Amino acid sequence: MNSLRFYPRNSAHAAARIVVLAMLSDGQLQPAELAILEAVAAPTRLGLSRQEWHDLMHDFCTDLLASACPDSECLIDARMVSGMFADVDDDALRALVLSFCTALVNADGQIHRGEYIVLLAAIDHWDLYPVGAGLLDRPELVQFMCRGTSGKVEALRIPECAL
Repeated sequence: MNSLRFYPRNSAHAAARIVVLAMLSDGQLQPAELAILEAVAAPTRLGLSRQEWHDLMHDFCTDLLASACPDSECLIDARMVSGMFADVDDDALRALVLSFCTALVNADGQIHRGEYIVLLAAIDHWDLYPVGAGLLDRPELVQFMCRGTSGKVEALRIPECAL
């Protein structure tokens, strides 16, 4: 699998890539998610112009499509997920990113498997718990849906239609 492009640690691009991951992790880009991003001014608050945000989304999708996509899904392995979350180590930036991810996940009133995985990665890598993600209160379901035999988040599959 190809790697994702490099962004400097704690940069607006590194942070925004995690938000884009949350947005695409359910396999669909929903109008409600775009409305939430607009309502919370996510790109601006992360320090990106609208054009930079769109360029980052395009670049992220390009990186995923350049990777092997068996069965019409792009697999983002645990190493890639870890790398994305490791690129943000500023506590305030982490909290901001997680608030945007949580808002996106809740936008359509359902938390999908891929969205669970993104939120669990934040818990695993940042030791932060998302506020307002009530479905995460069912640990047995989370364990079943998202964690592998190691007990860690192992991989995220994004259906090709999201890209």
